[in-house]
Amino acid sequence: EFHPVTLRNVTRGTWERVDGQADGSFTVSLEVTKGDELELLRNRKSVAYVAILGAGLTAVDVNAVWDPNSDSTGQVSEVLGVFDKDPELTDLCGEPLVGGSITGLLADLDTLFDPTNPNPLAIATALSFRGLGMFASDPNDVGRMSFLAEGCTEIENLSLVTGVETVAGYQFDFNGISEEGKASWEDDPPRDYALVAHVSAGVLIFDITDRTAPLMVGRIDIPGSIAQITLDRDRRLLYVAGQGKGMHVVDFDTPPAFGLFDRDGDELDDRILETVALDPVPGTPAIIPGTNSPTPTGTNAPIALLPELGIALAGGVNQGLRSLAVGGPTLVALAFEPEVMAVPATPTTPAVEGRPAGRPRQITRLAPLGVPTAPESDDPDSPDFTGWFRVLAALPGIDQQEVRLDLSAITANGALVQELGPDTVAGMPPVELKGTPNAAGEGGGLLLHRLSDNRLHDGYTRFLSDPIAILADPRAAKDFTRRSDTKCIRCDQKKESVPTDARQMLSGAKVRIDFSDELKQILEPIYGAEKLSAARLELNSVRWETAPAHRQEPTRNPSFSRGDAPPGTLLHSG
Repeated sequence: EFHPVTLRNVTRGTWERVDGQADGSFTVSLEVTKGDELELLRNRKSVAYVAILGAGLTAVDVNAVWDPNSDSTGQVSEVLGVFDKDPELTDLCGEPLVGGSITGLLADLDTLFDPTNPNPLAIATALSFRGLGMFASDPNDVGRMSFLAEGCTEIENLSLVTGVETVAGYQFDFNGISEEGKASWEDDPPRDYALVAHVSAGVLIFDITDRTAPLMVGRIDIPGSIAQITLDRDRRLLYVAGQGKGMHVVDFDTPPAFGLFDRDGDELDDRILETVALDPVPGTPAIIPGTNSPTPTGTNAPIALLPELGIALAGGVNQGLRSLAVGGPTLVALAFEPEVMAVPATPTTPAVEGRPAGRPRQITRLAPLGVPTAPESDDPDSPDFTGWFRVLAALPGIDQQEVRLDLSAITANGALVQELGPDTVAGMPPVELKGTPNAAGEGGGLLLHRLSDNRLHDGYTRFLSDPIAILADPRAAKDFTRRSDTKCIRCDQKKESVPTDARQMLSGAKVRIDFSDELKQILEPIYGAEKLSAARLELNSVRWETAPAHRQEPTRNPSFSRGDAPPGTLLHSG
């Protein structure tokens, strides 16, 4: 029996898949670098749950359809179990069930797995004209399914539901902002929810932490009819297929509640952030040929998300498939913890404990070279703020293997900081990296490289930059020669583990990372100028300053010699 095995490089968005042998052995290879996060997936037993209208809730062995050596074109399947009826289930939500059958009600389903829950493997279903149905699947015999509970959805004499989306371990800040100005998450433990699409009442929110007692805790009123719901957990947004209205983008950060949220008085729930109208495919007749009936159209398919690209895929009856910009491309600054080699103790020096290279971590703040650093958090094992980083970008529509981003050191108000130009001190880093390199290949914006040539990989749309070091003290520049007695904090780039090929730039109160003019020409037709501008990244930092001299000079007397401070520095009187 063959089974697929996949090794994923989560960091770089690449993967390699092979077929494991009957004895469980396999060999797989993938290019990685130190610190990359890897994930090994072995599909030894994979199960799919399917809601089949007229047949029942079905558990299917997915591995049965996989045989790399088979040339059969016939039907291949293995049904592990079906729940179609329960004679003891005489009614749902006050409505009788003929023979306890649910086969004519199944519209959609989603699953939850939590080994700590009394019902570790649960199935949430949308049951037409009834509401939410909760079922359990035995982890030791997944084909054995049983009914747990109902969540009725009758609102204004209608209970028709068409879709369900589950989310496990989701937190809301029910208690509001604390006295310290922070969200009091610790007082609001994560819970499990089912989001049910009601054709006329909008999004119904059920707390299903207790699988046997689903409780409706909120509702988001959506104009018109809706069909399906998709959650973007990272951005805390819902994307709702709104039939003839198109696609709705809905806030899912506000704690669930009942009633209309309408502070602006437009009679629409303020949690609806945007509605994108989707017209029928060009050429679709208004009337079904040979009839007087209008041609059905509407966004009724689940919205598929490409979160890091800020793109949603939507479609439905006579609409085809549309790609919609719901955000911007993702720019992330990554810090890399270097590998530390173990060094034994000597009579004069203590031992150094070795550690492997750490995984890249996302950062929003810098401690540029030349100023002190500190731990990023209160965690005893927290790394310190870094002075160098790389940029990871997710960019669609790019043909070339390399692209460039513009970097600039800006003030708190967004203006470019003053430069210590090469006319003042030769070889000093600039305050911006921008444009294309000169004829000698020098300068230009920060260079990024595509992470995979395979269009099936996430890495095909991911680009990782060369390293960039940010300096708050010009004396931290790699070409600056410091005297042995020079007091310069964190100015030795080698000791700070800065790669030797790192670009350099002086720091501002913030470091702005923006799309180059060339990239904007490619990306603006996809996202629009507003979304693209909102996608640029700014990292908090410390503005560069000229170095204070150890030996003071008279007030307002600039140094034009080869002293401890760069020429042109205004020194305080001694």
